[in-house]
Amino acid sequence: MCEPNTLSVSTSLCPERPAAKSQDEETQSRKPNTLSAVPKKLLSTENVGSATGNPRNKVALRPGHSLMDWIRLGNSGKDLTGVGGVPRDVPASELAKHNRQDDAWLAVKGRVYNVTHYMDFHPGGVEELMRGVGKDATSLFNQVHAWVNYESILQKCMVGPLRGGLLFSASKPMQPLTQLLFGKKGEKADMPPPPAKAIEYNPSGTPSLSSAVAPKPSNPRLDWFQQLGAVTLVLYARQVSRIPGKLPPWVRVTLDDGGTKVSILVCNVGGEPGLTYEARLELSAPVMWPCTAVRVHPDSGKVEVTFKKATDVIWKTFGIPDEAHGVISQDVQAESEFWPVHLVEETQVNHNSKVLQFKFSTRVCFTVPVGHHFRVQKDIQGVIVARSYTPIVPSLKSYLYDCDSIYLMVKSYPDGALSSALCNLEIEQKGFEVSRPVGNFDARCLSDASRLCLIAAGTGITPMVRVILHVLADSRKYCKLVKLAFFNKTEKDILWKEQFSSLSQEDERFHVQHILSEASDDWSGTRGRIRTDIIESLLIEKEGLSVTDALKQEPTFFCVCGPTPFTETTKRLLDEIKVPKSQYHCFLG
Repeated sequence: MCEPNTLSVSTSLCPERPAAKSQDEETQSRKPNTLSAVPKKLLSTENVGSATGNPRNKVALRPGHSLMDWIRLGNSGKDLTGVGGVPRDVPASELAKHNRQDDAWLAVKGRVYNVTHYMDFHPGGVEELMRGVGKDATSLFNQVHAWVNYESILQKCMVGPLRGGLLFSASKPMQPLTQLLFGKKGEKADMPPPPAKAIEYNPSGTPSLSSAVAPKPSNPRLDWFQQLGAVTLVLYARQVSRIPGKLPPWVRVTLDDGGTKVSILVCNVGGEPGLTYEARLELSAPVMWPCTAVRVHPDSGKVEVTFKKATDVIWKTFGIPDEAHGVISQDVQAESEFWPVHLVEETQVNHNSKVLQFKFSTRVCFTVPVGHHFRVQKDIQGVIVARSYTPIVPSLKSYLYDCDSIYLMVKSYPDGALSSALCNLEIEQKGFEVSRPVGNFDARCLSDASRLCLIAAGTGITPMVRVILHVLADSRKYCKLVKLAFFNKTEKDILWKEQFSSLSQEDERFHVQHILSEASDDWSGTRGRIRTDIIESLLIEKEGLSVTDALKQEPTFFCVCGPTPFTETTKRLLDEIKVPKSQYHCFLG
């Protein structure tokens, strides 16, 4: 645990200190470590190094190709991404195809940029920039000037991420860049930055540099970067190893009504169940709510939280850490912490089920790991009634939504006190509360499965929704086949039947089989309840092949969810056909 008055944050988080030298003298005496350190020199092409190569290899840029001309081009509305401006995952194989001067993509620190239009604007010349196209140019970039905030220059060219990381984004994009002046250098790689001096507090409450020993590299630390209209806080938490018993980290973000006091709580730090770290910060200027994006990288533990600034202005510093910042502790409030929500929209799915969109009634939002759920509770006639609900996306075609929203698919039961109350809510009606995310599923177990078999009954489909999207969105496309066996009573009970059908047509890897226990006479599909032959049909594609051989041929993983008797029966059947326990997971509320 950190000492209460010693904060484990980078020295770059301190407010700037007055310089004894003039600005020009300071610029000449040392290599700058932020773009804001050289505001007068930044716009000179003579002082901007090659993006990937020798910093002394300069070329004379043609008229109309200065840095300000590049900024104007980026703000002109022209699509510099080449993909319509919609972020997309880019596998290395696709990146390698864009290796020509007239079709040039490169990757820096996990993000892919289309630099085709930037060729004639690059101070190092076309030849130098071409050294990095069609591949990951991070090492080339770091050889010369890792201090340059490449994100500011190439933001309008970003195609999307080269690899992993869960994205929880708003329905509106982040404020675009309109000025190239930064208070802090750009985003670092996923690994934590080198240890830095600590910050101590003096009686006035102003942080100052000290000679204190830096914390261990495994301790969470903070960084930040900004654009004219947005600021991103970066928390380097501990790496999460892929061993049994580790849980994926999730994040809770809160903001006060004044828009300056931020809390970022990371739970399951380093994969340790219930271990939390809280960053408490007071920003130098107000930001807007909700935050525009919260990103969680499940392996590295890196967390990014982006806010839109209330005023488009470059900050000199992010602000100051609160005195309660940086505490690592074992969570003891998980079971008692609930947050009020209110209904903002509802969509009828079938005769007795709805998708309900809730918003938190206070300024709070959560990231929810794939396969995890909330506890929803309400005081009904003096009795607290609670039930587990797994959040979903608005639809199979709409992955993005406001960070402070929760979408629940709720089936109304005639004698269900909570489900009936939920399905009869009025818009803006309050009275319900939700817990923190709960669960023990680690979606990283799916990364090595080339075949995924999902067995769901009724509203047990809800955890499968994000599992399906998570696997199909993996840029590696390692999973070759996703099979869903969906059990219901009648055809009218099937949830999102049309959407699952559309998904199977759009992605040939996805297949859905509907099984009805009370089918009508004109139903031509499979009938009955869960049984061994249905499970085996998900595995065995060639006649005469055994379950054991099928499991050996393709790395396979099963997910199961439904009413408790259904789940228990399915688990027993999986055990009977010798599916290893390490190759299936049963979701239980």
